[in-house]
Amino acid sequence: MAEARVLLIAFPSQENVAACCRLALGLTSKNVKVTFVALKKYVNQIKKVFSAPSFGNVEVEGLEEPRNRLFNRSKSMEDSFMPYLKKLIDARNDEAKEITFTCLMADRYLPWSKDVAKRLEIPWFVFFGNSAMEARMHQVAHELHIKRKLKVKGDRLSGVDKIVKAPGLTFLRPRDLLWSCSAYPAESLATGEFLIGAAGLVINTFEDLELDTINSIQNALPKPSGSAMDTKLFLIGPMSNDITSGRLSHSAAAEDVSTSWMRIPPIQVLFSRKSTGARFGAGFQRCIEWFNRQIPCSVLYVHFGTISRLHPQEIVALAHALQSCQERFVWVLSQDHTHTELAMIADLQRRVEGRGRIVGGWVPQTQLLCHPCVAAFLSHCDWTSCLDAVVAGIPVLAWPQISDQHANARLLSNVLEMAIPLTKNMGQPPPARAGLANAIMSFVANLLSAKEQRSFLDEKDIETGIRMVMRGDEGKHAKHRAVVLRGKAASAVYENEGESETNWEALVTELQHIHI
Repeated sequence: MAEARVLLIAFPSQENVAACCRLALGLTSKNVKVTFVALKKYVNQIKKVFSAPSFGNVEVEGLEEPRNRLFNRSKSMEDSFMPYLKKLIDARNDEAKEITFTCLMADRYLPWSKDVAKRLEIPWFVFFGNSAMEARMHQVAHELHIKRKLKVKGDRLSGVDKIVKAPGLTFLRPRDLLWSCSAYPAESLATGEFLIGAAGLVINTFEDLELDTINSIQNALPKPSGSAMDTKLFLIGPMSNDITSGRLSHSAAAEDVSTSWMRIPPIQVLFSRKSTGARFGAGFQRCIEWFNRQIPCSVLYVHFGTISRLHPQEIVALAHALQSCQERFVWVLSQDHTHTELAMIADLQRRVEGRGRIVGGWVPQTQLLCHPCVAAFLSHCDWTSCLDAVVAGIPVLAWPQISDQHANARLLSNVLEMAIPLTKNMGQPPPARAGLANAIMSFVANLLSAKEQRSFLDEKDIETGIRMVMRGDEGKHAKHRAVVLRGKAASAVYENEGESETNWEALVTELQHIHI
C-alpha cells in the first residue's frame, strides 16, 4: 500500500482557506501527507496560530500574490500558482529532487487545477467546503449548458428556472440559486465542467442533512473518459471544529454541554486580526463571563460573518429591534463599520447594558453556539454557520444576503425545518388577491433575482422574527428539529462507526490505492 501524499490548493478567501485547513487537518490525522497551498498572506496567519506539531504532516506552501491583482480571484490564484507548478515540473525531471504527489485536491472554484493535475499526471478531487446542494447546482447547470438549455447572456444566465426542476433541487426557487446573486455565471459554470473526470467529490455534508440531493448527485456522476473508475462521492461533514481535534465518541457526544462547549478548538481564530498572544481580547473574556451568568436558552446570538454586509438602513433597523424586543442577545461584529454605524452601535450597547453584549472581531462561533445559554441564532446562513447551528442544535432566524446563502436558508427552513426565514411583513397575512392574480405575482417573484427583489427589512419585521424564534410555536418546532439534527450530526462523526467517519476512511483508502 503506497503512502498517500496530497497536493491541496485553497481558493483565496478566508472561509475557503479555513475549510481547506480543516480538510488538511482531517487528512493528516489519518496519516496522509498534505502539501497545503494558499496565498502567502493566509499561510502567515496559519503559522501564527498553529505550532509545527499541531499541524501534523502538513507542509505549507505560500504563494506570492500576482502583481496585477484581478477581481477574478480564481484567475489571480492561477497566476500565483504557475511559478510553483514550474518548480514541481522541474523536480519531476530531476530524480534527486522529485516530489511525488498521489493526487491533487482543489477547491471547487479553481477549475484550472484540473489542467495542473493532468500536467503532473495525477488524478484530481474536487472539494466542496459548502453543501451538496451547491455541488448539485453546478452539476445541473453544466448539463443544461451542454444541452444549450442554459445560456450565458452578459452577467446573467438565461434558463435558470430549469435548474430547480432537476432532482435534488426541487425545493428551491430560481431566486435562491447562486446566479441570482453572482455577476460571473461563466466562471461559475466552469465548476460544473471541473467535476467531469474527477476521481472524487469531497463534500462537507452528511446524508441526513441532504439525502435527496446527495442521491441525485450520485446518480448523475459520469465516468471519467478512458477510465473504468467511477467518480466517487465522499461525504465527510459536518467539518465543524470538532473534526480538527479528533472524532466524537459516544462519551463526547453525551457529555454535558455546559462543559463540552469549551472543548472545541477555535479554528476561526485563523483570521483574527489579533491572532497572536492571547488570541481573543478582554472584551471576549467579559462576553464569556456574561454568558456564564445567563440562564439556559435565553440568549439570541447574532452574527453575519465577514463578507456579507447589511445595508446601513438594516443595521439601524436591527439595532432598534434588538433594543425593543427585550430579549437577551450577543451581537458579533466581524466587519469594518462606518463611524456613524459604530456610534449608533455604541449607543445601543449603553441602552441595553446588562441585557445585551456587542463583541468586535473574530470569536470562536462554534463554542459560543454550544453554550447552554444560547437559544437561537440570527444568521446570514453561510454554510459554515449552518453547520455550526446543526452541531449545536440551535434554531436559526435566517437572513441571507449573497451567494449560496439564500439556498442554504431555504434548505434549513423548508426541508430541515430548523429555521424561520426573516421576511418583509413578518408574521402578517398576505393581502387577499384573486387566484389568477396571486399565481401571476408569485410566478414573477420567483423569477426575480435576489438583487432585483430585495426590499429592506424594517425594525418591526426583525423584532417579529426575533419573537417568533425565541418564544413562538414556530421557534419551538425549529428548536426540536435542530436538536434532532444535532443527534444525527453527532452520529455521523461517531468514532469508527459514523457515516462521515466511514467516508473519511474510504477517502484515505482511495488515496492509498491510487497508482501513478
